Amino acid sequence: MFRTTGRALLVTFLSGSVFLATAGTAGAKGTSVKVEIDDDGCPAKLTVKAGPTNFKVTNSGSGDVSEFEILSGSRVVAEVENIAPGLRKELSVNLKPGTYKTLCPGGSKHSKAKLVVTSRR
Repeated sequence: MFRTTGRALLVTFLSGSVFLATAGTAGAKGTSVKVEIDDDGCPAKLTVKAGPTNFKVTNSGSGDVSEFEILSGSRVVAEVENIAPGLRKELSVNLKPGTYKTLCPGGSKHSKAKLVVTSRR
């Protein structure tokens, strides 16, 4: 799990997206958010507070969808891949306020969805 996340975040860093989010290791302190992906894709909308966030991503589908990505425009901020049906993986990221997209490739209804990050106030 850490190797996949680390590579994805290194690519994100090299592409210049580091100003949007900085990654931590799974289990970082902060908000914990349960995310269920399935054959429909991502949850239609997620709202979280800015700061360290630990997404606990569970796959309850048949396997058509196996990854969860957070995007700003067309840039991948963070992602977790290879989530087999019935399994859970964690993705920790420090998000700044704003509107992002989530991407669950292969989803039949919500392959792209909305992630709103609100101020901590």
